[in-house]
Amino acid sequence: MDIHKVSCVGAGLIGQGWAALFSSAGLEVILQDVTETVLEKSMRGVKSNLMFLEASNLLKQGEAEAALKRIKVSTLIGEAVRKADYVQESVPDNYDLKKQVFREMDAAAPDHAILASSASGLLMTEIQKLVTRPDRCVLVHPVLPVYLIPLVEIAGGEQTSRETVSATYDFMKKLGKIPV
Repeated sequence: MDIHKVSCVGAGLIGQGWAALFSSAGLEVILQDVTETVLEKSMRGVKSNLMFLEASNLLKQGEAEAALKRIKVSTLIGEAVRKADYVQESVPDNYDLKKQVFREMDAAAPDHAILASSASGLLMTEIQKLVTRPDRCVLVHPVLPVYLIPLVEIAGGEQTSRETVSATYDFMKKLGKIPV
């Protein structure tokens, strides 16, 4: 599966890290959260992450600015995921919230899109219960900071397809991650 357009739903610390990682890998990113104020603060965090990578010679000179230009923002989940090949959700670990967010992502994302959650202590089997395409839902839990530490945990739920797990594994490998 070719992944070129990525959405990050939830722009807190983990969402910012994912956005920095994806954009620094040359991907188009839409970062979503509930208000413009939150998104402005989040973009400052993403910029700081990218500047750190550049200052540490993990990105070439000028790549941080180029990566920032690949990130757009939105306050609407539907708008953020409408053209995504891969969606990385990073809202707080709460079943009710995650189920609602996954229901919205499932309704708006293209049929081919992978819907991933950064959940750390929740089960995908529970999160995927309210979506129409549970086969495309997967847990992708990073070690922080996302843009720096390569280890990432991938776990499907009872209804997650092998194709989704395999495509997610391959995508993480292409990003330089070490998936387990």
